[in-house]
Amino acid sequence: MKMHREVSLPGPLHDAIERLSRHNQALGVLLIGSLAAGAFTRVSDYDLVVVVDMEEPLWYVGVTERGGRFADIVVVAGHALAQIQALDAPVAHGHALAPVLRWPLDGVIVLDRGGLCAAQEYARARGMVAPAGSESAYRA
Repeated sequence: MKMHREVSLPGPLHDAIERLSRHNQALGVLLIGSLAAGAFTRVSDYDLVVVVDMEEPLWYVGVTERGGRFADIVVVAGHALAQIQALDAPVAHGHALAPVLRWPLDGVIVLDRGGLCAAQEYARARGMVAPAGSESAYRA
């Protein structure tokens, strides 16, 4: 696995990411939520974004269980990464890409083989989600 930043993963989560890494359709995995923020506790759930080689939908959410914990899994279409890097102005909060842009801002990449690091760097460097109420929030 190509690790973007070292992070200590609980065993069940490490095993799940290792299994995902064996599938060609899994382009990347990003930790979000308490684990990414360093606030993981014994009652925390797992929050993952899994970038997958698929066309539609742009993203969807699934819930499962891993090692006795809930796991929220956001599945994102791989082409969304290219769409992020093609943006030339911040997007409004209601824009279809806004949620996809928010996850990499504070997330921790644990697997990348499809442009997740590049999309994260692009979004972070350019502030691609406009602050609510700003004039630029209505340009894209």
